[in-house]
Amino acid sequence: VGVPCDGAGLQPAALEAVLAGWDEASEGARRPRVLYTIPTGSNPTGASLDAERKRDLYAVARRYGLIILEDDPYYWLQFGAARTPSLLSMDVDGRVLRFDSTSKLLASGARVGWATGPAALIERLELHTQASNLHTCGVAQALVAALFDVWAERHGGDASAGFASHMDGVADFYKERRDVFIDAAERHLAGLADWSVPTAGMFCWMRLRGGDDSH
Repeated sequence: VGVPCDGAGLQPAALEAVLAGWDEASEGARRPRVLYTIPTGSNPTGASLDAERKRDLYAVARRYGLIILEDDPYYWLQFGAARTPSLLSMDVDGRVLRFDSTSKLLASGARVGWATGPAALIERLELHTQASNLHTCGVAQALVAALFDVWAERHGGDASAGFASHMDGVADFYKERRDVFIDAAERHLAGLADWSVPTAGMFCWMRLRGGDDSH
């Protein structure tokens, strides 16, 4: 079941409208109980939820008993001075399961990620992983672990400080690319397309004017 979005991401009011108007008889299914969302630099729209929308979204989830799957691989690629708090940081009753990935932060081939959330959900996720793919690629894990060891050496034993510093540099890199892209769009596509300026990540969604098919 899709939920309408705009340039600022998923619309909490639209989500509530879907849930409040759900009729199991006509839909032939129970009301949704899980929400999947990419709240930061969403692929492919490039939209990011601000703190207010995240709070409103979480409030809707509480009212309707939703579990939130917060897929947030672009969280560290925010371009502002301060990063928007995660949905997980707002969770007060164990309904947010968060996912992060090094493949968007370190190297595309570093297919290493981690999940954070309620112990009961993490346990079931771990059991499912063991039964499906055993574990993440050992070579990729070793490379990422070695990198954190290097950061720890360079930052007085604090690997997280090295990680945060590196993420600031990666975010600056993508912000520069975003600025060049938007500048080119404004010079060459003004009046031909509409777009929102991304505040994070590596995507920008455009709508062409005067046509339904980009081909």
